[in-house]
Amino acid sequence: MGQDKNYIIQLLRFLFILIIVTYNFPIDSILYKNLIIKNINLFITFFFVLSSYLFFLKFNTEKINLDFIIDYLKTKILRFYPIHFLLLICFGVIEIVKNFYIIDYNYNPIYQSYSLNEFILNLFFLNGFELSPHTFNQPSWTISLLIGTILFYTIFNLIDKKLSVFLSILLSIFLTFIIVTNYSYEFMYKYRNLLLLLSFSTTQVLCYLLFNTKILRKWSVFVYALFSILTVFLFYFFRDLSTIFLYFILIFFLFKNNKKLELSNLKKFCIYLGNISFIWFMSHYLFTFLTRQVLKVVYKFKINLNDNTIIFEYGSSLVVLFVIFTSLIFSIFLYEMNKRILKFKKLYDF
Repeated sequence: MGQDKNYIIQLLRFLFILIIVTYNFPIDSILYKNLIIKNINLFITFFFVLSSYLFFLKFNTEKINLDFIIDYLKTKILRFYPIHFLLLICFGVIEIVKNFYIIDYNYNPIYQSYSLNEFILNLFFLNGFELSPHTFNQPSWTISLLIGTILFYTIFNLIDKKLSVFLSILLSIFLTFIIVTNYSYEFMYKYRNLLLLLSFSTTQVLCYLLFNTKILRKWSVFVYALFSILTVFLFYFFRDLSTIFLYFILIFFLFKNNKKLELSNLKKFCIYLGNISFIWFMSHYLFTFLTRQVLKVVYKFKINLNDNTIIFEYGSSLVVLFVIFTSLIFSIFLYEMNKRILKFKKLYDF
């Protein structure tokens, strides 16, 4: 597959994380107030489609037994949990400080208090399965959802691979019905986890049709045309749903046309950016959150309650760039430290 050398996908991972980092720092700047940031849901879907695609490729070609499952889950947990736990402790300390000084800090409603029960849910990666995720480290709800989904599919693949596909079909139909019948910007924002679950299950179905049936070999032109028409239709009426098919087509062709060629330094750099992007995603909210509090509490910048952005007259874009740069440097440090401590050479390579 050459997936470890697919520098284009790795670069896309990095760029989409960059968009998410910018989204999580609401400030009165052109870098935040633009069409790309407003449609953040369209970019998050990419990661669940990619994870589902890679999951299918791995499980489709392997003989599934208990040893394989244990080794696979151990690698995933070691990849996710140490950073998650470290950041959860950091936000736990912040929460304690916030509760002691909430009057002096004059927090607005977006920073509501969290309970011990919610801390436990976050600790065991269960926060992503709340209807409207409530989480200490904001990005961790997507990782929670991803881990739970992978665990679910891992168990059913161990029982029977065809059963896993059948459940994917049922889940895709059920979630599509819920989303289509309630479709609105507010609904898709509040219940983003439903779209991500749909992204994973639908990708499983599409992978099965393309790799485990003869539909692609016999009807390739028809299939590509149908995919294109469906994507355009969904983009016009249900834009969030269209991204599932759009990203699937993109990922499919990038892997199909990926060749094991000698990598240039630039391509290796793109791959490295992709590898650190996961930790950047997990850790950036610590910087965006704290910087907002410093600007609001120490420097007395006001908050626009309509969109929760910091009102900033001059230099707002420089502040955004500063947050992006410092959080990126911190993520590189965590990535290198975690890789050396755990001694997993390819822990972050897809």
